[in-house]
Amino acid sequence: MIPPLDCVTRWNSMFLMLDSAIKVKKALLRLKNRDRLFPDPPSEDEWEQASAIRDGLMIFYECNYKF
Repeated sequence: MIPPLDCVTRWNSMFLMLDSAIKVKKALLRLKNRDRLFPDPPSEDEWEQASAIRDGLMIFYECNYKF
């Protein structure tokens, strides 16, 4: 699964990007432990911020796309 890229003119792309990244959090942490060249994953605080933003955007996403 490739996370979607953010598009500055569409808020829903931020939701989709964060949602898919959070789903692969454990894999990113494991990959960092196995590959020394892999860039550092976000800190735990950054993951918490991403989850909070995703949760807020989810309300709008569900209102707009669940019809």
